[in-house]
This record gives sequence, C-alpha cells and structure tokens, in this order.
Amino acid sequence: MRSHRVPALAFALATFALPGAAQTTNPLGSTLPLTVHTLASCAQVSNQSSTSIIDEHYAAGSASCSAGTTSNASADLASGSLRAVTATHWLDPVYDAGLAKAALYDKVTFSGLTGTQVITLNMVVHGSFSGPPSGGGGDVYASLISDQLPAGVHLHEGNAGDIYLPEGVVGAVTTNADPITGLFDRNDVRIDLSKSFAVTPGNPSFWFLAQLQLFAGGTNEVTDFGHTALLSLDLPPGVTYTSSSGLFLTAVAPVPEPDTMWLLLAGLIPMAARLSRTRRPAREG
Repeated sequence: MRSHRVPALAFALATFALPGAAQTTNPLGSTLPLTVHTLASCAQVSNQSSTSIIDEHYAAGSASCSAGTTSNASADLASGSLRAVTATHWLDPVYDAGLAKAALYDKVTFSGLTGTQVITLNMVVHGSFSGPPSGGGGDVYASLISDQLPAGVHLHEGNAGDIYLPEGVVGAVTTNADPITGLFDRNDVRIDLSKSFAVTPGNPSFWFLAQLQLFAGGTNEVTDFGHTALLSLDLPPGVTYTSSSGLFLTAVAPVPEPDTMWLLLAGLIPMAARLSRTRRPAREG
C-alpha cells in the first residue's frame, strides 16, 4: 500500500467541504434539510438519443437507484455501505453508458471521553473492471470529506485497460496499486480513505460526507464497485456515540471488547464439555 498527495485534487475536493465544524448546510445539497442523509443518483446516456434516463433519490437513511441496464447505486447509513456499478453496452450503431453516484453524510457525537481521544472513521472501497480491457475510459472517484482535511482518489482506465491514478490522491489515502508500476489489478482494486479525528469533551463531534462516483467507459464493460465501500468506527474503550440521523451503523454488530470475549469463552467451554459428555455413546458391556 502506498500514499500520494496531489494539490490539484486537494483543491477540487475542498470545494465540497464546509468551513469549520458549525454545520448549517446539507453537504448533499444546499436546498436539502439536514434530515436528509443519503443520495443515490443513476443515469444512462446513449449516442442514439438526446434524452438520458435519470433516476435520483434522496432519503433520511437509505436510497437506491437504477437507470436502464447501465447503472445502479445505493447508500445505506445503517450498514455504512456505498455501492455503485456502471456498464457500457455497444451494438452498432447504439452505444449506451452509465453514470452512478452514492453518497451519505452524518454528524457523529461521542460520549465517555476522557480528555483528547482519537476516533478513526474507516472507509474502505473495493471494486473491479470486467470485460474487454481495450478501449477503456472508465473513471472512479471516491472521497471522504469532513470538517477536517479531505481524503480523495480518482482512478482511470486507460485505452490499454490499465487502471491507474491520473491525479494521484489527496489526504491520508492508501491503495493496493503496484508500488513499481502504479497500476491496479483489474479484478482487485482496493482503496482505504480512513481518517482519524481528535475529539474532546468540549468538542465531541464531527460530520462527514462519504461519496462514490463512477463514469462508465470501454466497450461492453462493467465497472463494479458494488463489492462495496464500507464505513466503520474504531472507538476507544468506554466511548460510545450517537448520530444526527440516529441510524449510522445501527445494523452493524459491535465487536466485543477483550474482557467480554474472555467471559463469553469461559461460559462456552464448560457448556461444550457438558454437551460432549451427554452425546458420548454408552460402552458396550
């Protein structure tokens, strides 16, 4: 895994960020109320029609979309997932291509803080490119923006099917691109945009905007990032959180703390021994 930083991309991402921690505008759209937390936007475009198929939805906790056979996307706060898939279909003389975007935002507030503590918001993206590698052109944009330094990446598929970073990345982003060639395996593209935040009892919150956007390219090809992008939180012992939506990661089972795990094992071992004795067949006399 390697890190990159590119000022040009940093400037582009910063245009989406809100100044400071005082949040008064919904980052999904300035006309939306702050109670809207998810976005799914899909489009199908064709060289045979001046009219595009567009399906776009905003919702409080979960949104999904599809446009023809070329794009689908979804965003879900409860599972912390972003999914997007685009495809191109070429049958002379018709060429259809898709665009897809999934985004979610929330504000998280922490309790049980003892002084300054570090909270990590994880965002891991996994995808692939399938179909003929020749005549590429697909693009993938992934970003994690907050009231602190944004993190973002732009992947591009070249005409030879090579997947690379034309603008590098901004912020603390790591990828599984080959350290020598800078190219990705078409079947295994991984991006980690995780960010750490310092929170205190006097400033216990941060907001974030996670986005995944795909532009289809190539010929009869699928750009599949429905594998999916997943968000999660790393919390110090004793720290809990609430979210403005009331939904963020509510469908994700918490990982037991070490002490809890040992207690669980201590109870299971005697139970397993009892079951083993109960099921042991009687000896023949």
